[in-house]
Amino acid sequence: MSKRARIGTSVAGVSLALLAAFAFVPVSAQPAQQEGNLLVNPGFEGLSCPGGTADQAECNATHEVHIKDGIIRDNIRTPEGWVTWWREDPTNGWTQPEVVIAAQIEPYLNPPRIRTGSYAMKVFGSHGAFDGGFYQVVTGLRPGATVALSAYAHTWTCISFTGGDNGPGTTCGDRWAMPLLVGIEPNGVADPWAPSIVWSGDYYYPDTFGLVGPVTAQVGPAGSVCVYLRSWSKWATRGGNDTYWDDAALVYASAPAPTKAPQPTATDGPSPTPAPTSTPRPMSTPYPDDAVVHVVEAGETLSLIAEKYGVTVDQVRELNADSIGEDDLVRVGQELVISIPPTAPPTPEPTSTPVPATNTPQPTVAPTEMPTVASQTPTPQATEPAKQSNGAPPTGFIVGVCMIIAAVAIAGFYISRRKK
Repeated sequence: MSKRARIGTSVAGVSLALLAAFAFVPVSAQPAQQEGNLLVNPGFEGLSCPGGTADQAECNATHEVHIKDGIIRDNIRTPEGWVTWWREDPTNGWTQPEVVIAAQIEPYLNPPRIRTGSYAMKVFGSHGAFDGGFYQVVTGLRPGATVALSAYAHTWTCISFTGGDNGPGTTCGDRWAMPLLVGIEPNGVADPWAPSIVWSGDYYYPDTFGLVGPVTAQVGPAGSVCVYLRSWSKWATRGGNDTYWDDAALVYASAPAPTKAPQPTATDGPSPTPAPTSTPRPMSTPYPDDAVVHVVEAGETLSLIAEKYGVTVDQVRELNADSIGEDDLVRVGQELVISIPPTAPPTPEPTSTPVPATNTPQPTVAPTEMPTVASQTPTPQATEPAKQSNGAPPTGFIVGVCMIIAAVAIAGFYISRRKK
């Protein structure tokens, strides 16, 4: 056999081995993308025939269920990438629900049972109650990161197939008979009854899609989580209990702090011992005195926190406008201001009574007698001669006269001597 033939045989053998290995990977374990929505088939549009017609809906369905008993259940149409689960409890009347893909055809148009795209998932119990939904294991996540799960859903329950309180196809009777929840198991455990699942609170959206969640959890060391969509009915009805799911999302709410790569150490001589450093403590945002501050715990949502303190969601949202994420997303460990004390009006500063201004009389100065001048036109100051007060002649004039007298005296002295 030539070298090229041996290489081709080796490549083919490796390819077959990889195909055989992947054939045993559960469809529920999905490697996550690095950013954006981390789920596979989050809007239930399908993987084999995405964005197809109503006739192609079955192309995007499997019979994957949580119970591994080898039975193929024809009334279970599990969305690709997900696993259907339910709880069987005769005490509460919970039995296996049915699952179908709702497409853009009647009876799913009025009221609309699909939020976006071509498909949504319908979980229902005809004449029976149920507790169940879907789950998906997501792998390849960043350990220590915080992820947030949410989904859109609504319910329909009625004792009649034809009409409801708000017209045909709408809920009748108890509008709060079917709670909706989402949950995250932070270590990738695919067990709907695991006590480690972080569940959201109960949401109620009869007949109209609403956002369930988000709920947040920190990814475990293995980098895997299992996400759950769940609804349950309080009792059986003659008409039915239906839940519609669409547009699920798992996103990073925060990433773990990056770790620095170890720096190479010098080998020549002993390395100096670094000075001990202390880990800085996280500092809380300064709040006004007597402000009520809540630290978010796992499984809490903005609505649950507001209900706990007896305040409105709008109040909490307004006081934390700079820290609450889109769709009221909060994260574990986040500090939320619940209420602040009313601000007292400032005490006015004492003001003095204004005193009206009075004209204080100024002392009168006697005018100095000035010599009369012939002209009122001012003379430039640089050439103005100095003036003596009281009419006395200028000093220069007196000096000049003295010099003339002295000169005349000296001249007379010399004349008299010559005559002698």
